Amino acid sequence: MKKSFSLFLTILIIGTFSFVSIKYFELKSFKTNNIKNQIVYIQAKNHMNFLKKISKTYDFNEKLEVQNSEFLIYALKKDSNIHYFVKSKKESINLYEKDEI
Repeated sequence: MKKSFSLFLTILIIGTFSFVSIKYFELKSFKTNNIKNQIVYIQAKNHMNFLKKISKTYDFNEKLEVQNSEFLIYALKKDSNIHYFVKSKKESINLYEKDEI
């Protein structure tokens, strides 16, 4: 009886420790992804501000595109509006803004 109780207690402790460990690492992974997405969003917002400055400085006919390895950055001029787009190539971060000319 004593051996079976200690075996049961050992299995219970190992099971509880495993469950807590898995939940801890899932939460840590989730936090890491959130921080990474927040950094990419800040970069995209900076690119958006840069694109707005450039579009006001330079005159363009239909499309103004900025070359970047991590983002698609471009502005489209339609009617009396300028549409600004910044899209991440790796993450699911997309920004869009519209200004009047």
